[in-house]
Amino acid sequence: MVRDRAEGRPVLGLEYEVHPELCLTVGADILAQARERFDVRAVACAHRIGSLAVGEPAVWIGVAGAHRDPAYAASRFVIEEIKARLPVWKRERFADGGARWVPGAAPGDGAVGEGDFAREFFRRQRALPEVGDEGQARLRAASIVVVGAGGLGCPALLYLARAGVGALTVVDGDRVAVDNLHRQTLYGRDDVGRLKAPAAAAALSGAAPALRVSPVAERLTRDNADRLMLLAPGRGGGCLRCRPGAGPAAGDAGEEPVGPPGPVAGLAGCFQAVLALRALLGEAPEARLHVLDLLSCRLRTMAAPRSADCPLCGDAPTITDLSGES
Repeated sequence: MVRDRAEGRPVLGLEYEVHPELCLTVGADILAQARERFDVRAVACAHRIGSLAVGEPAVWIGVAGAHRDPAYAASRFVIEEIKARLPVWKRERFADGGARWVPGAAPGDGAVGEGDFAREFFRRQRALPEVGDEGQARLRAASIVVVGAGGLGCPALLYLARAGVGALTVVDGDRVAVDNLHRQTLYGRDDVGRLKAPAAAAALSGAAPALRVSPVAERLTRDNADRLMLLAPGRGGGCLRCRPGAGPAAGDAGEEPVGPPGPVAGLAGCFQAVLALRALLGEAPEARLHVLDLLSCRLRTMAAPRSADCPLCGDAPTITDLSGES
């Protein structure tokens, strides 16, 4: 609705200006993302342009879905994406005869859809010499796949989003469980039983300007890895199996599962996000193994060379299918 007052001044109405072709292209992309991300049947949106009077609606959004909560989440996603990405500019007309462009870019100012909010959102990070305008642009153009939206994936996803990474893909075929909530901070009580990937995507909605999140409610397997991930092999490093005794433990079938304290998983996930951001900003990834020892509050970094005898990445691998491993 067009508001009747702004900063104490009576408002007569609002004028919208748009870039028509870009509005249709970007708008169609937003609606397609909403349908895929929240698993709803249909999403439609109408945005009025020209002069609007006080009290008139500017945007209409309609969502058809099997359940109410995903439909509401899709609606919120669409409106936030419109605010952040759509090339629409609005000017308020005041009763005293004055007018001003509503905070956000006026036509022709800055990048399409970025506006003052996005510039202010990343202002302190852009001021860092390691980032700057060029680095922030690299982050916005980047796409990251996060495999697992659990105790490590939750903080990693949130901080990658808040850093300005443009597109995130969440790959997880598991469901939210009550006994994991203490460390899986993107979820709440109402998410219990939901698939983690769409639940995480919904929680990240609006986390940063122009963020795009795609949920993939599947486990990562040899069948879907090619279409989801881009890896950078051949840098001289090995895998965890290259270290003696580092393979997955068999465990006892009846053993009660345990999990680390929430802050331990949170710190590890944040550390992963930092390493990813360093790579995106131009630092060549190194073949290193980082060990966080929080009992003694120490971080150890060691070389991680490839072992020729490794059953996974060695010269004669015997493990060729990881789809059945946890």
